[in-house]
Amino acid sequence: MSRKRKALFGFSADLAGQAMSTILSLFAVPIIISSIPKLEYGFWLTIGSIMSWIAISDLGIGMALSRNLISIIHNENDNYKFKKVDKFVSTSLIIFLLCGSLFFLVAFLVFPYTIIWFKVPNTGYYNYKITYFICTLAGSISLPLSIYSGILEAVQRLALNRNINTISNIINLLLGMILIYYFNSAVFLSLALLISVTFKSFVSYIYSKKYLDYKFSMSFFSISYAKSLLSFGGYFQIGKIANTVATNTDSVFISKYLSADNLPAYNFSSKLYQIFGIVLSSKIPQALFSGLSEVVESSASDKIYSVFKVIFKLLLRIALFSAAFTYFFNIVFIKLWVGDIYYAGEMVNYVLVYLILYETLVRGTSAIIYAFGELRNWAFVSFFEAILNVVLSLFLIQKYDIFGLLLATAISRTLTSGLYLLYFLIEKNILDFTYLITSLTIVLKSVPTIIFMFLCSIFVDINNWFDLFIFSFCFCLVNLISFDLLTLVKYRNENFNIIFSKILGT
Repeated sequence: MSRKRKALFGFSADLAGQAMSTILSLFAVPIIISSIPKLEYGFWLTIGSIMSWIAISDLGIGMALSRNLISIIHNENDNYKFKKVDKFVSTSLIIFLLCGSLFFLVAFLVFPYTIIWFKVPNTGYYNYKITYFICTLAGSISLPLSIYSGILEAVQRLALNRNINTISNIINLLLGMILIYYFNSAVFLSLALLISVTFKSFVSYIYSKKYLDYKFSMSFFSISYAKSLLSFGGYFQIGKIANTVATNTDSVFISKYLSADNLPAYNFSSKLYQIFGIVLSSKIPQALFSGLSEVVESSASDKIYSVFKVIFKLLLRIALFSAAFTYFFNIVFIKLWVGDIYYAGEMVNYVLVYLILYETLVRGTSAIIYAFGELRNWAFVSFFEAILNVVLSLFLIQKYDIFGLLLATAISRTLTSGLYLLYFLIEKNILDFTYLITSLTIVLKSVPTIIFMFLCSIFVDINNWFDLFIFSFCFCLVNLISFDLLTLVKYRNENFNIIFSKILGT
């Protein structure tokens, strides 16, 4: 199967799985917030943020392992290939085991301070403690066991890996809903998480052994291979820290400077941003990373340019659609989902719209940097972004509450990683003046969809899920007509693969 088809199947599987998980998550939230106190749900969100922070102790080894395995499989002959694979896998797993131990140790040491920072009441201490340490256990074992997902990515089993992730997420959500409905405690949300992590790791291990012949032994550990992994992974890790700051510190700041019971409003108001700007936009580079790395290894610069152009056009189209939908209908979505008391306000929504535009384009194209493996400058830029984000957040939250936090993220990310990515793409001759014309064309083709959304937001009273679904379908249909009608008509007699390729411009 070609790289294009593998990436397409991987992306499709990931997107379908994410859609199922998102729908199930939307269904689960009302059950959760009606089953446990608002403050306890806020603590659950805060613990999730802490776990994300501690999880950066993986040092980026997973990404480094995938890229090294891709290079070995692509370039080495059979006489040396499997020896190197065994050494890289064994070295990575040993490092991951150390990372998992570090994860648990840091979480254990941080725990007493979280009680003070987040003002955990005596009545909620017991549940908070058990929830915290079950999540810690899940995080600590997920680090070494995640190596098997990295192997599946490296051998181009993208769709399989995405399907395993999807099933794991569904198990987590379904089990969490059932348990919390009967036991009314966030403890059982963490228990569902632990079970799903164990399931995912076991299945990933079975399939990784099926598709790659590797052996694990402590004797295979290599200092030189560890340096290679840490060299790539270390720079990647700094970028990961900045990403963690952008997506997870807000919960910690809100719990510290406002109150944990403000977290649900923040979380629910930013749900569409999380779906469109973070989750959806991340799927494209995840699906293409392995293929792009192979292209870079073969020095096929013309293919890199053509792939990026397809990605850019698709991402800009998605960004404009999702940002417009959030601008006009976020309050409707929140009202139908959990009630308008959880809507954080228009000013917050304006920043979320910008962040959707920014994150969709930047997250979606940053795989180019990872594929080239030139992470040193990206790491330094990300480091300054993290510092700027924290400083601005500490200042703005005390003046503008939730709006200030999101504004800090928007400013810091734009002035650092956003500008650097633009410089990198121009320096590599990937981005040029022709993209201005391409961008203008996509914007103009998006205008009918945006106008239709605007008119519906004024003249149509959407007060149930069915109406919202129908109008969302209509928005997609208008977008399809604006962009793809001429292509569909012109190639109507061709097979689906050809039509789809023409729509993407490949």
